[in-house]
Amino acid sequence: MIETLLDKCDKLLLGGGMIFTFYKARGLNVGKSLVEEDKLELAKSLEAKAKERGVDFCYRLM
Repeated sequence: MIETLLDKCDKLLLGGGMIFTFYKARGLNVGKSLVEEDKLELAKSLEAKAKERGVDFCYRLM
């Protein structure tokens, strides 16, 4: 779903627990927060695609 949105927007806001997987994929410390370890490469790939398409990824813990 996120990949589809990358073709339709110039900013994408991600929220909730999902952001910790993206934070860890960036190499940030997430402590004991829930992380989908099997999705780290996907998170890196999505951020790279967003960057090449000029989409600004925004994160909010809600």
